[in-house]
Amino acid sequence: MKSRRHKFHVGLQEGFIHVGEYEDGTPGEVFIKLSKQGSTLAGFADTTAILVSRLLQHGDKIDEMAKHFRGMSFEPSGLTSNENKELKTATSIVDYLFRWLEFEYGEGRPAEALPAGTMIETGCPECEGVVYYAEGCQRCDSCDWSKCG
Repeated sequence: MKSRRHKFHVGLQEGFIHVGEYEDGTPGEVFIKLSKQGSTLAGFADTTAILVSRLLQHGDKIDEMAKHFRGMSFEPSGLTSNENKELKTATSIVDYLFRWLEFEYGEGRPAEALPAGTMIETGCPECEGVVYYAEGCQRCDSCDWSKCG
């Protein structure tokens, strides 16, 4: 079994996704390592990885899992430092994980953009207002600040 490692950031949280692949390149196991080891969040990430691995080993498809888990919203969330243009923001680490897995291992379907109106971060750089994802951009309703691309 070969493996693949992917570094990511969601908000201020840094981590790695490790994917063990079968000979045909399909994923067979997933590990998530976060920079804050020993934290509740790291325990949750470990649990999520074990569950995803077991589902993969029992024939579940990434696309089916992603339908249920992408878009889950909880902290940490926000901007990512990823070069992958499809994953510039995430509503949680779980959202990031499943959108990345779907993009990399799904059956030809790219990761979907966040639904319009999804709050991605508080603290607009101009006015400290709430920033939303809309039409492919980050937008602040309070002062009309936006950042696209």
